[in-house]
Amino acid sequence: MSQKRRPSSARWLAEHNADHYVQEARRLGYRSRAVFKLQELNERDRLIKPGMALVDLGAAPGGWSQMARPMVGAKGRVIATDISQNALNVATENAHNHHIKNIQFKHSHWFSDIQTQN
Repeated sequence: MSQKRRPSSARWLAEHNADHYVQEARRLGYRSRAVFKLQELNERDRLIKPGMALVDLGAAPGGWSQMARPMVGAKGRVIATDISQNALNVATENAHNHHIKNIQFKHSHWFSDIQTQN
């Protein structure tokens, strides 16, 4: 039995699905509309270069990792980490389904780990 959405949730979902960047991300097979922000930042600031090791903190749903993988090239590394194991499982499955290789997925409470070390 499925619950009925609240009007605000239904409205947000309708707006989200109508969004140009959401539609374009789906058309191109990206996990999220956020890939366009990473693309814009990289074009402007040249943040990601071939051969880099990149850590995607809060990686789910995996859009930035998906976009970053070809940017770092064959000699680069992408490590995707998220505090939510379920969300990370979805990102991992999606990468597998879209034949995105060479992304390491790690479940981590990275912020908590940093705080306890200090």
